[in-house]
Amino acid sequence: MFSIFKDFSTKNRSLSLTSLSVNGETVSDPAEMANTLNNSYGLSSLHSNSTDYASYLNSCPSPSFNAQNSFNFIPPSQSFISECINNLPSSFVSDKDGISPSIIKILSPLIVPFLETIFSQSFNDSTFCTSWKTSYITPLKKNKSGLDPSNFRAIAKTTTLSKLLEKIAFLQLNSFIENNKLICPLQFGFRKKYSIDSLLLRLTSNWRSLLDNIPRQLIGIVSLDISKAFDNINHSILSFKLKKFFNLSNSAISWISSYLLDRQIVTVVNGCMSRPLTINRGIPQGGILSPLLFNLFINDLSTLHVNNSLILYADDCLAFCTGTSQVELVSNLAHVISPILNWYTLNDLCINSNKSKFLILSTTSFDRSIPITTGDNLIFPSPSLKYLGCIIDSQLNFSSFVNYICGLANFKINLMKKILTYIKPAAKFYYFHFIRPHLEMYPSILTSISNSDSYKIELVQNRALKLISGVKFNCPESVTLSTIRERLDIPLLSSRRKISFLSKIFKTIHDLDPILSNFLHLSPSSNHSRVLRHSLAHPVSLVLPKFNKKRYGYKTFNYQAALLWNSLPNYMKDCNNIGKFKTLSKTFFIDY
Repeated sequence: MFSIFKDFSTKNRSLSLTSLSVNGETVSDPAEMANTLNNSYGLSSLHSNSTDYASYLNSCPSPSFNAQNSFNFIPPSQSFISECINNLPSSFVSDKDGISPSIIKILSPLIVPFLETIFSQSFNDSTFCTSWKTSYITPLKKNKSGLDPSNFRAIAKTTTLSKLLEKIAFLQLNSFIENNKLICPLQFGFRKKYSIDSLLLRLTSNWRSLLDNIPRQLIGIVSLDISKAFDNINHSILSFKLKKFFNLSNSAISWISSYLLDRQIVTVVNGCMSRPLTINRGIPQGGILSPLLFNLFINDLSTLHVNNSLILYADDCLAFCTGTSQVELVSNLAHVISPILNWYTLNDLCINSNKSKFLILSTTSFDRSIPITTGDNLIFPSPSLKYLGCIIDSQLNFSSFVNYICGLANFKINLMKKILTYIKPAAKFYYFHFIRPHLEMYPSILTSISNSDSYKIELVQNRALKLISGVKFNCPESVTLSTIRERLDIPLLSSRRKISFLSKIFKTIHDLDPILSNFLHLSPSSNHSRVLRHSLAHPVSLVLPKFNKKRYGYKTFNYQAALLWNSLPNYMKDCNNIGKFKTLSKTFFIDY
């Protein structure tokens, strides 16, 4: 039974490793496997190209800073350290010394004065504690097959106190960066209020608007994958950018350099530790500061003049453009991609052509034998593209994505079926935590799917409901599924999607979603071109845009949002509190 439970979580996939395949030979000794994997993880960090990047960086224009003063890390107060300790998530596992966040919280009154001294000295001396710079790696298998070292993802673990100091540094630096608006608006990863769901909704709405145009247009989308992005960050280039582009002081840069310099990784396999490997390239996997440092490193990529056709989310780079013919489209894409590829080369990064994809969106058929060129490689059009976990197809109908999430949910239902006898009282809990999240992945995207795909998702939920309620599959049912849903308080997924979509509209109208802030507009009677939170003194209606094709234009966010919002009663439009609005939406739209 416990082996089945493991399949509900990815955390236990790496507890036991029997062998590795290295250059065609099988390695089964735990110590040798640990060293092999450790060398594999550190391989990209052991060397750098010999190119001199100073001339390139010096040629980059410096931004005009909004900040009056350069950034410095400030020694934290005891009250601030205590607050950070209380906010330590329980998801932080115990470190190698067995110190968990819970223990830190219990001992907080005793250790905070000492931590204040340690943290203050760290910032004042611009040094990071050497003993906190060792990461212990657990290899996690990427998929069910393959024993090559490249098929194991590194899950790094550092000390809890290290994470606490990183968190303090992150809060100070991120506050400075965001308050002075130093991050480009085209960067969406690792930022508060910047959700993947909103980003996908924005992209698909823009693409549908373009496909709705007459005359017909083709849209070319290229997803560029950086080879081991976090592991390949050049420290010298990062330090230069922190000074020139973000106005960090020399002492702040020295502290970050100390944090990155001479880090060590140790891989653990079946209880055996590898030899330590010193790393002087890249940023730590799993580090609290790492996502922010990565965003700062790639920020100037988003400033390239590529007609706002570049989208960055962490190490995922998406570029797109249009063309009236496929030949023109490929030519236009080449002009868009060329400066991006050049930027990667100048910044000591490499593109993984095997993982980079090319997708054409079109209302008609097209030739799949015409590729685009990325460096020395050819990339041919794919029938679909997986971006941030969402499968985008050439027609934007998302049927492939629906099949994908239904497959994930059905797999978890099959597992639940095997252990149902043992977990019957908690079956509903398992559905909520392990099955329904798959069926509600990116709900804003699922709002525009076909009725048949929506029904397909409901069928998967119905299958789970029958297991939870005990209704037999091949026997006459004494109650309807609607009754079961109401009794278990598990509504139709379509009604939950509508409620989620309404919340998205509300946040956009009230300027709470920065990704969608320019999409919705008031009707002319409101005398405002853009909806602002403080201007909603009376119920408002949204402009219903005009489109040509139901298949595309009618499925854009601004069209669907206006249609749904304008149908609401005034008491819902009057609401200016998101919590109250959600409650009203559930009362109005929940359906069993």
